[in-house]
Amino acid sequence: MGKTFIDLGIYPGGMEKPEVEKVVMHARKLGYRKVCLVLKSFKGFNFRVFEGLGIEVIPRLEVGGSTVNVVKKQVLKRGNLWRSAVFSVFAESKRVAMWAARNRWIDIIRVPEYSFNKVIDWSVARLLTSNNKAFELQTAPMLRVRGVVRSKLLKSFYVMVRRLLRAKTPVVVSSGANSVFEMRTPQDTVALATLVGLPLEEGLKGVSITPENIVLKVFQRKMLAGIPEGVKIVQKEDV
Repeated sequence: MGKTFIDLGIYPGGMEKPEVEKVVMHARKLGYRKVCLVLKSFKGFNFRVFEGLGIEVIPRLEVGGSTVNVVKKQVLKRGNLWRSAVFSVFAESKRVAMWAARNRWIDIIRVPEYSFNKVIDWSVARLLTSNNKAFELQTAPMLRVRGVVRSKLLKSFYVMVRRLLRAKTPVVVSSGANSVFEMRTPQDTVALATLVGLPLEEGLKGVSITPENIVLKVFQRKMLAGIPEGVKIVQKEDV
């Protein structure tokens, strides 16, 4: 039985609904069977529209900031939406990363590309591991830059990957794409990750087993919260 490939990090941004659907179906053509859309709001988006088309679309909430208070306020604004979505934190400081690593509801942590050493030191990496939190490596930033800037970015990623491997931190490999032009096949995405030192086996886990475990955890949260599959999630602004 083959692997189920998953991209946990697609950022539709300001796309209109037809463009979002185009991105999802492009992911299907590339070989993904599950994708996460990172949205600020679920309002007006029907995640069941892709049923029967061979791809599952999962909502992902992301909060971020440089202070814990700022991040906590964003979490409170989301209400109970975390129960039915992959929940990630964009940590801009070590304090935020440590808070996220200890928070039982956070699934994924990512950091600014050039700030890894400042945010994820050895103690934070080990904390992520001990609490089974995944760190996200996105490949789109590698495609957006050239020359000296790319060399600097790859070096930063290499240091990052080496520390995560030493700490045995779970790594999710996702596209981080804002458009179809930044999306690649699962195999090419893994190949990009190997350029910065992630072993092939770990790269394959990063687009299959590790994200699948996160999706399973979200499903378990929904069941514990009594949210049946297919029920529309309503935000405060929808009422």
